[in-house]
Amino acid sequence: MKYGEICVMTTTLASEAVAEILSDVTGEAVSITDKNDLLSGSWDYADTGLLEGYPSEAAVKGFFSPEKEKSVTEAVEARLSELKKYVANCGSLKISVSYGDDGEWLENWRKSFRPVDFGKIVVCPVWLECLSEKPVLLLNSGIAFGTGTHETTAMCLKLLQKVDLTGKTFIDVGCGSGILGLAALLMGAERAVLVDSDVQAVDAAKENAALNGLEDKCVFVAGNLCDDVEARGVVAANLTADILACLAPELSRVTLPAGCAVVSGILRDRLEKTLELFEKNGFGIKETLTEGEWSAALLVAPEDAR
Repeated sequence: MKYGEICVMTTTLASEAVAEILSDVTGEAVSITDKNDLLSGSWDYADTGLLEGYPSEAAVKGFFSPEKEKSVTEAVEARLSELKKYVANCGSLKISVSYGDDGEWLENWRKSFRPVDFGKIVVCPVWLECLSEKPVLLLNSGIAFGTGTHETTAMCLKLLQKVDLTGKTFIDVGCGSGILGLAALLMGAERAVLVDSDVQAVDAAKENAALNGLEDKCVFVAGNLCDDVEARGVVAANLTADILACLAPELSRVTLPAGCAVVSGILRDRLEKTLELFEKNGFGIKETLTEGEWSAALLVAPEDAR
């Protein structure tokens, strides 16, 4: 079976933002090839010939069914034009399309992942072996959901480690693969509510919960984010600035009074305005993080949150 591959050339700083666009448009996983990853010190050594084989810009690739080429290309072009309004240096943003065999691509995609140490836990794709004394979260996310390497997810995990989760309910709004909710359980939470409007995401979260023996501690909700959640607890919402803006008035209803909430998926140039909306709804800003073009924040809900 054939698959379509759309490739966008961009800068290192903009690569994650472009990856988010390709993921949103195609509904599939993406890959990033960037020689700066080799130069940054994240590899023990880099062969000169290997570096010479890398493109001068970061290559971000997404995948789609061949019959969707026109709609995918047009949607990506429109989103990239919007991105340039918020990100100063996006590089060439040159788009190319090619085709290949899906079995070969899946194997190459899996090779791009490795276990990631986030401090208190290690996140590891199920097809890899991980030897660690820390709690290991195994993920079998398939091609449509990530395994924790995206900056927005990584920042959520970093901020959550600054929150006392012991014995608390954790609510993962827009759960995707379930990584944040399941990680919270490994870090001491008593129960996790995993909610997503995408039924496929909820199914992936269920699979990953069972893989880690955590299904008995989870509640799965296929619904409209906060609208279908009755519990209150520590909250994480790794979404987009636009969706978070809509959720700002509602998020306090599911967050414990004076409790913590982590929001992520915000382009750095939109962080200030996004946080202003949460402040207007009574949230305090405890800490912010920015990696690449993305930002996240640790919020504190109002004491009289209802």
